[in-house]
This record gives sequence, structure tokens and C-alpha cells, in this order.
Amino acid sequence: MTMPAIVLLVLLVLSAAAVTQAFDVYDYEAYSLDQTTRVPLAQFRQARALLIVNVATKDGRSYDNFAELSAMQRDLGPRGLTVLAFPCGQFGNAEPGTADDIRKYADKHGVTFQLFSKVQVNGPSAHPLFSYLKQKTDFSDVEFNFEKFVVFANASEAIRRYRPDMNPRAIEADILPHLLRVEEVDGDAADRQQQQPVRTGAAGEL
Repeated sequence: MTMPAIVLLVLLVLSAAAVTQAFDVYDYEAYSLDQTTRVPLAQFRQARALLIVNVATKDGRSYDNFAELSAMQRDLGPRGLTVLAFPCGQFGNAEPGTADDIRKYADKHGVTFQLFSKVQVNGPSAHPLFSYLKQKTDFSDVEFNFEKFVVFANASEAIRRYRPDMNPRAIEADILPHLLRVEEVDGDAADRQQQQPVRTGAAGEL
């Protein structure tokens, strides 16, 4: 076996080990867009669903995707959806900009969702989160900009994957019923909690 092949094999083994060490998406971290802060994804554990997307600002579909992702965060955020976006320049060099460039684009277009620092999603330098998401779906590489992964909390089918050419609003029909089910369960649990009788001790007991 040649030295490059050995190196590649080692990298693949290490990548697989990094994926298997994590129990779920909440065990990973990512850097903020300006790379000044490590953000544990555990802080999004209260979300009822995560929509994770590799984004790019210079793709022909950038405007529509950013607008629809923002609309979903605005409309479904109160019901428990959180959109997490990861800029990536691996496809057609559609994200050549710096963090400042990406932030200016986001501000100009009224982006309401969480943006992280630029990452790679394929290859030996892929961010471990995307390696995990690919492993938990069909193992295939991310095809292009705006591939979407939906992570459902407390669901039998934990992760769903959607092609890059599928607009965000098109998958809302898959996400909303889950949000409503969890909302109903949470509401029932709250009602039961409120209906529990208050137990008082005998005189003199604390």
C-alpha cells in the first residue's frame, strides 16, 4: 500500500471514530460566524426540530433559500424549529467571501437564523457534524449547496435528508406535523402537572 493510501485510510478511520464517539448532534460544537466563539450544539437541545443547511451566498438559488429559511425561522421558530446554517465554499466556489462578507449579505437580506463559520462538508476535512449527519442518513456525500438535514427531537425517525434543489418551504409539510405533535404532548404534560392535587402535611409538618 502506498503512503498516500495509508494516510487516507488513517484519516478515514479517525473521521469514523470521531463520528461514533458522539451520541447525537448535540455533542458537537461549531464556531460562530466570526470564529470568536465555540458554540456547543447542546444549547439547541430544547428545539423540537433542527434544520441544518450548508449555505452559500453566490449560488444562483441563494436569495430564495436565504429568504425561505428566514421565513421558516420566523414562522416556525415559536413552535420549536431552529435553523442552523453553515457557509461552505466546496461547490462551485459559491461561498468565496469572508465572515464579514457573509454577515453583510445576511444583514442585507434580513436573515433571522443562526449562521456559523465556514466549513467543509465533504472529504477528510469535513466538519464532524456533517460526517455524522451523512452517516446517520445514507452515507453519501453532500451533493451541492443547500442540502438540508432535519433533526427531529423525540421522534422514531430522528434525521431526514433533503436534496439541494428542494426549496426549504417544500419540506415544511414534513416538519410542521412533528412540531404540532410535540406541542400537543408538551401541552398535555403541562395540563397533567397543573391538575395534580396539592398534598399538604399534617399540622406541624413542614
